[in-house]
Amino acid sequence: MVVLMATTNPARETKISRQVVKNSVADVGAVLDEMGASSVFLVADVNAYLGSGAAQALHECLANRSVTLFTRFDVNPKLEQVLEGLELFKQARARVILAVGGGTALDIAKLINYFAAQSVEPLEALSPKGGVVPGVPVIAIPTTAGSGAEATQFAVLYVDGVKRSVEHANIRPTVAVVDPVLTASMPQSVAVHSGLDALCQAIESLWSVHADEVSIPHATEALQLLLPNLPHVGEGASTEVRAAMCQGAHLAGKAIDITRTTAAHALSYPLTSRLGVPHGAAVAMLIGPVLIYNSGVGTVDCNDVRGPKTVLHRVEDIVEMFGCKNAEEGATWLTGLVVAVGSPTRLGEVGVTSAEHVKALAAEVNTERLNNNPRKFTPEAVEKLYADLI
Repeated sequence: MVVLMATTNPARETKISRQVVKNSVADVGAVLDEMGASSVFLVADVNAYLGSGAAQALHECLANRSVTLFTRFDVNPKLEQVLEGLELFKQARARVILAVGGGTALDIAKLINYFAAQSVEPLEALSPKGGVVPGVPVIAIPTTAGSGAEATQFAVLYVDGVKRSVEHANIRPTVAVVDPVLTASMPQSVAVHSGLDALCQAIESLWSVHADEVSIPHATEALQLLLPNLPHVGEGASTEVRAAMCQGAHLAGKAIDITRTTAAHALSYPLTSRLGVPHGAAVAMLIGPVLIYNSGVGTVDCNDVRGPKTVLHRVEDIVEMFGCKNAEEGATWLTGLVVAVGSPTRLGEVGVTSAEHVKALAAEVNTERLNNNPRKFTPEAVEKLYADLI
């Protein structure tokens, strides 16, 4: 954590009241000018900030502004780290928050801004109950193509080891700067895992119980961009591939901003928190089995009020985009894609080898996160899905 300069008392208004999407980091200076931002609170993943070229690209537009930098957070951010950033932000009294990095940096910035604006303590604010006050403008600049955090109204953190999600429209960044140039330096593993995350977001959004006429086109276009380009991500990826992945990831983020994620994400979280499996890799292991599971939906176990026919139609649409005829073929195709990009497909590959391990994972699943899934999950169904993946 480095405090570069002192700051002055902020005015908490902005001329930009809805999310604006920019395609170049070169636009940030003009956006800051429009906001009247003489002081900036910069939340950054240091490696991404320097390695992506963002630091160099932003140098000129930040040179004559008061900047406070916060970098002290983990990949899986803890409440204590958010509170440390919150205290620094309050001291800085900055007029704008600038977030640069992957999903973690963006979520940290969103949470700091959200908590700072509320009249209640952060722990109470984890569950908004109305009267939520907007914070300062947030400019989100992703350096990965995958999390979609620049487009969403929720953010995640860990409280006493438990993953929590905070959701409110005021959490969504004011401006998203989606510049594929900044993703060129992503390590191969980061590019793969973030791309897999975006792919799973798009798939899950399509079958979510909240899928609608706005989310479905976003998710469909996201898949059309991600599917042909994901095998080519990483070091040496072409400009065209990086641009397609960035656009696809952003569209997937816009889709889940409406629908939220479903079972594949819900079942993946214990793999990350308990075993340290990278998020995108964890979700990718589960997306195929959940596809098959959802294809078996019936009247009795359907979560979607529109009925099982709607769910099955969505599943058909998804597998057709894979070039497959049914869910089983689709799941096999997905497994092949995951293998091709070098990510694990079996729980045994990440250390889950026994019934005891399965029960421990199942016990950590947040069942509320399964409510968006179109087919209901019983505890027994959760255990079986895990067990079949060993």
